[in-house]
Amino acid sequence: MTRTIRREENGSAVMLFDDADALTPALHVPRPFIVSDPREVLRLHDVDLPPEWRPVILTVCTVGAGELFDPYLDIVQDAAIMSGGIVSLNGRRMPPPEDWPWHRGADGRWEPDPGLPGARR
Repeated sequence: MTRTIRREENGSAVMLFDDADALTPALHVPRPFIVSDPREVLRLHDVDLPPEWRPVILTVCTVGAGELFDPYLDIVQDAAIMSGGIVSLNGRRMPPPEDWPWHRGADGRWEPDPGLPGARR
């Protein structure tokens, strides 16, 4: 699939599949913002956060629906796990995958684990 990445006026990034509906973004990531009271995240997104998370940096990623966009859910989940965050989908917390194919290398950087069968990368 070919794709186009563009920046919106508000600084968010949008990726469009050129082979799909031109108006359907594959992944839309608006700018992260700080929420000083985690109860607001519960009220607005129906996700209960750990009480020690104050303030909270919230990033809302919009991913298209359907099999075509499933890899982009993986990207969002990878980013959340690597940054010590959580992923919620429609108000439900998603557990990390059992066969998550990333680990920290000797230098502390994330690197793919080639030894895992079925690794996504």
